Amino acid sequence: MLVNLAGDRATSLDVSPYSVIPNILLAAGHRVASFDMPFHGERTNKYGSDLPGMAAAMAAGVDVFAGLGSAAQAVVDFALQNELSPEKTFLVAGTSRGGLAILHMMAGEPRIFAGVAHVPLTYIPEPREFSHLADNPVVARSNAIALIPKLADRNLFISMGTTDPRVGAHRCFHFHEMLCEASVSNPPVLFVGPGESHGNTFNEEAAYHAGAAFLLERTAIKHNHELVPAST
Repeated sequence: MLVNLAGDRATSLDVSPYSVIPNILLAAGHRVASFDMPFHGERTNKYGSDLPGMAAAMAAGVDVFAGLGSAAQAVVDFALQNELSPEKTFLVAGTSRGGLAILHMMAGEPRIFAGVAHVPLTYIPEPREFSHLADNPVVARSNAIALIPKLADRNLFISMGTTDPRVGAHRCFHFHEMLCEASVSNPPVLFVGPGESHGNTFNEEAAYHAGAAFLLERTAIKHNHELVPAST
């Protein structure tokens, strides 16, 4: 079962290119779900919507990403209770702010087997909406680097263009380097395509297809291992 995040749930599942991975996983026989990220869709509140709403909330001390771990736990529990997915086959994928969101989901829910973070926001103060929050303690504990102890050796695929003026490709590459150093046996996969992500020159389609292939490959390897009888 895949949970895909790219803002609100309708965009995550129905709008291209965000729907590329969900459609590939559906065709391969997986179930797919989504939910509105904080301050998106029906979760707009007094602080506003989208990135400005998230920034206003964090400036007021609201830990915007804190609930994503418990949300992941609720999704996994619901799927298991309703026999929607076998245990240890849960997958997540997310784009940009959704990429950071799925990192929080993986950090908060060890039963998530693999994830794809596409052009992820890894250092929150990088986009202009958050640039004034560099010293904010809520932001500091929500940056991707703070999650590394719980992400080391997990099945994680990260894609990014060679440059990215929106979320900072250099921030993503630094996060990947640090996560590799913390991972003993299963370092994260980094897919770097030529051009500017969050722009017009990066091949989004190729990156999404590579991410989908990673998820299908990892789940296939897991299932094949489970079918091999233990030696006596």
